[in-house]
Amino acid sequence: MRSRFSGVKLCQKGGGAGKAAARGLGVEGRPLWFAYRAEAIDIKERITLKGLEWKMAREKLFGNTVGGSLKVEDVDIPLLSSFRITRCFRQAYLLLGRDLSIMPLNGRSSNGGLAAQTGWIGSVARFWEKTYAPDYVGFVLLLAAYFLVQFLIEPFHRLFFLSNINIQYPHAEVERVPVGWNIFYAGGIPLVTLILTLAVTRSSIHKCHVTLLGFFISLILASFITDVIKNAVGRPRPDLIARCKPASGTPDHKLVDINVCTETDHHVLHDGWRSFPSGHSSFAFSGLGFLAMFFCGQMHVFRPRTDLGRALLAMAPLLGAAMIAISRCEDYRHDVYDVTCGSILGMAIAFFSYRRYYPRLRSPKCDEPFPSRETLFNEGFGKLKNDEETGRVATAREFDLDDDEEE
Repeated sequence: MRSRFSGVKLCQKGGGAGKAAARGLGVEGRPLWFAYRAEAIDIKERITLKGLEWKMAREKLFGNTVGGSLKVEDVDIPLLSSFRITRCFRQAYLLLGRDLSIMPLNGRSSNGGLAAQTGWIGSVARFWEKTYAPDYVGFVLLLAAYFLVQFLIEPFHRLFFLSNINIQYPHAEVERVPVGWNIFYAGGIPLVTLILTLAVTRSSIHKCHVTLLGFFISLILASFITDVIKNAVGRPRPDLIARCKPASGTPDHKLVDINVCTETDHHVLHDGWRSFPSGHSSFAFSGLGFLAMFFCGQMHVFRPRTDLGRALLAMAPLLGAAMIAISRCEDYRHDVYDVTCGSILGMAIAFFSYRRYYPRLRSPKCDEPFPSRETLFNEGFGKLKNDEETGRVATAREFDLDDDEEE
């Protein structure tokens, strides 16, 4: 797919901005193969291409010319003087004789970027840029790091007083929400709900993919961060003394350490110093919180005139997460401080993971994820916003980073 433009004609059409851009790129007065993306543009009138609207023009230039060569030297593509242009071109590539399918994006220069290289290095680089391979690699690394922290790292053992009433609560042998049930409530149920919702609505493969990927990243990232903090802080649980079973004769009003404990179960003893933050709470809110935000986006809960029924349905997962968190206080595994911080941490990670793939919840398109990386890589243009009718055009990078859309 190639599009040939004349540097001279571009300067003539583009006014001062076009001339300055051509001079800066060293292409004034000579033809070039290139693709461009305008950045931070305000347009007072709709871009036209021989009478076609911009969306149709983009499809004509880049959607239906795969494997061919389209000469557009005689086509009017005005860079209107009414543009406000941060930089006239986001990318300009002197790909003389090269196919635009190897065009590097995301700010990488064709002169030195790996995606512009030939051979297996370029192939791997382009695969890395236009797929979600980085996300999967990061997920696997997080998963491996989580198991290392969980099973090989012992927590910091903070000194304590036997007379401290805050750690004298009984140790509950049977928990209201054991670890297995927490995984089922905050992981299994949301996962099945997401799959059923995506199936019933006949969502695209891309939407199913990024939704489930974001959900799993939310769970494992919250678990990993929580365990790292737990081991680093080493805060005693409310039932520490019942776990420790201190030796007789240990002074009540003197700081002591783990060596006074007689408990032989390694996990029960050392887990007594993993109070902050609450792992159940962070996991519950990372899973059920992600589900709640997904419901909010699909039902446009934060858009104007949304009925209360939809809002309550979207908020229901948060109530379930809150009940799991409260159960940790009832079992004397954590205090309110541990549970509150764990809940905030889990919800923050759920929000972070959700917003990596979906626009903000007040967006008119909050029910659809961002365009796939492969689409942006191959087209070289970002998805146009709904407010196209008002004359604003957004680029791929602008869509990725600033999805504020007006009604």
